[in-house]
Amino acid sequence: MNPLEFKKFHSQVAKQSREKSRLTVCPICGKEQTSFCNSHSIPQFILNNISVNGQLLQFPSIAADDFLIENRVFDAKKGTKNSCTFQFICRECDSKIFSEYEDVSNIRQRPSNKMMAEIELKNTLLMLSKRRYEQPFYEIVEGELENFDRGPLVEIQEDDIRDYTIEFERALRTVYNLQPAKYKLLYWKKYSYKMPIACQTLIPLRETINGFLVNNVHSLDKNYHLEDMNLCIFPLEKETVVMIFYCEKYEKRYRNFRNEFLRLPEKQKLQYISYLVFAYTENFVISPDIDHAILKNENLKTLSQETNGIPNMGIVPMGLWDLEDYHPISWQEIPNIMDSKYAIQ
Repeated sequence: MNPLEFKKFHSQVAKQSREKSRLTVCPICGKEQTSFCNSHSIPQFILNNISVNGQLLQFPSIAADDFLIENRVFDAKKGTKNSCTFQFICRECDSKIFSEYEDVSNIRQRPSNKMMAEIELKNTLLMLSKRRYEQPFYEIVEGELENFDRGPLVEIQEDDIRDYTIEFERALRTVYNLQPAKYKLLYWKKYSYKMPIACQTLIPLRETINGFLVNNVHSLDKNYHLEDMNLCIFPLEKETVVMIFYCEKYEKRYRNFRNEFLRLPEKQKLQYISYLVFAYTENFVISPDIDHAILKNENLKTLSQETNGIPNMGIVPMGLWDLEDYHPISWQEIPNIMDSKYAIQ
């Protein structure tokens, strides 16, 4: 189908999927709802700090092919009001439960345990919302397209929902101080310049910098659970706060990564975090003030199209079934978007 037909098809499937995945109660307070809050997965005041005329560059500005952008199949740019949003909880909960971390004076300081729990709570809500939406989306696509088979996607989505629910419930208990979990702050630093990127996300790290296993994302064992870490890049008015943390009970899996990461020189730490953003998540936005050469960087584009090191959003192209001919982009091969030379005003 041509780009216009694809856009129409995608829009119709997306609308049906939103309707089928819509909740009837808020997962936080349990109250019945007829509508849900348009929550920002990254605080809106953070987004405002890097916007230009209220606009921000989205994930497709890096990952999508030019013809998809030119035909407006995907939006390369959105306003701050509609950037990084999801509808999954009620307005009352959204306005109250994230109060500590959505305060700029708290972001400027090392986070408390409760603040880290609030961030993880927001991250797990976003991912639960995405997975619930994807379930009917791929079911509808499978029914409409002859050559599409969602196959293992069904079990992957179910396992993800199970694991995100565990992390959601743990974070919620901690926010309410009911059997609270402890979080380990792996990295926190406030930089004296404004980075052109904002990000807040869960990351199921596959391996350490030196290649040792952390999470086996391909495990078929039903008793195996992925353990996520949290990554935040928060550009403020004239500075940027960067942090990485995870639940303390995950220390056994993350210990080697922590030791390897902390031994890196400072610039290489930022280089590696830049890699994590483009390798693991779509939940970031970029300032239109960025050096546009970065947007055209082929390695960055290829990396953003990988899923678990597999090209083409995880759909293996014909002729590469054994992947012997494909070499995933490494963290040293991309521009360091967090470097001070790319700072914005």
